Amino acid sequence: MQRILAVLVLAGSTSAAGILGGAASPPPKLPSLTQLEAAISHAVSIKAAPNLLSTIPPLASLNSSDAKLPAFGAPCTTTTAASVPQDATQICQFGDTTAKRTIFVLGDSQASMWLVAISPIAKELQWRVVAVAHNGCPPWPDQAATEFDGDPSNGCQSYVSSALALEKSLRPQVVIPLGDGFHSGKGVTTSVNQADTAMRAFVKDVAPARVVFISPIPMYQRSFTSYTPSLCLVVAAKDIRTCEFPPKPMINRVMWEAEVTTSASEHMPKVNVTRLFCTTVRCALVVPDAGERLVYDDSTHANRFFMAWITSAFEHLLKPAL
Repeated sequence: MQRILAVLVLAGSTSAAGILGGAASPPPKLPSLTQLEAAISHAVSIKAAPNLLSTIPPLASLNSSDAKLPAFGAPCTTTTAASVPQDATQICQFGDTTAKRTIFVLGDSQASMWLVAISPIAKELQWRVVAVAHNGCPPWPDQAATEFDGDPSNGCQSYVSSALALEKSLRPQVVIPLGDGFHSGKGVTTSVNQADTAMRAFVKDVAPARVVFISPIPMYQRSFTSYTPSLCLVVAAKDIRTCEFPPKPMINRVMWEAEVTTSASEHMPKVNVTRLFCTTVRCALVVPDAGERLVYDDSTHANRFFMAWITSAFEHLLKPAL
């Protein structure tokens, strides 16, 4: 895994400095899965808040472009388009763009978040990645709305159809769908059965490609806390453990259970990424590593610095599924 430092490429960037920001910054030392789990275990035992003036990334940069994804931008990711770019196979390539094997990544902003880690892994393992994303639009067919508030106006349904058509033309060996929910409409709670039905339809739509399901990351969902990760760090300086919650309430139960059911019934691999963020007791908010590494960008996304840092650990989980 030492070679991954040389190929740490994020959405087309050609250097680790380009990924992490700061032209003179050396590549980070990427922890193995064992090392990351030990670091998270230590992190959730720490009571004191970090120095909020020197976090990685700076706390003030959260929810800004500095902490978000730097290169997976328009037109490969969108908030309004009704279809993928016509030349997506050329302009939306990542990983090893000369490889003969292809991974197709699609979904909402979770796809953008995970591409930070998927791209360097694909480059090291000699996979080409084609990735497209529509923010607020999970990749599942037959959704009744676009956003969770029921708004169908930003082209989600037609975008999903367009992405599936792109998949057919690509003929990838692997498809990785990434979305943080299934949109049934305003005021309608999605059931596990609905999500499972949509996921099964997705598997059939992209056949014969192998579908790799990546489990939902822990999120600061409003159903159990009004805090955002950054606000928690500020108001809970005496004991940040009050802001570090158990994995169960943080992980979308409907999507988790639907993925378990679908992956088992359709014989597709499911990658459980909870251990990249949590122990069995609590999920980390800050992980010390030659600095205080913030995990989150906002309530539902890890920041790009953290995603780049966990690449080696994530490869240990993803590689057997490819």
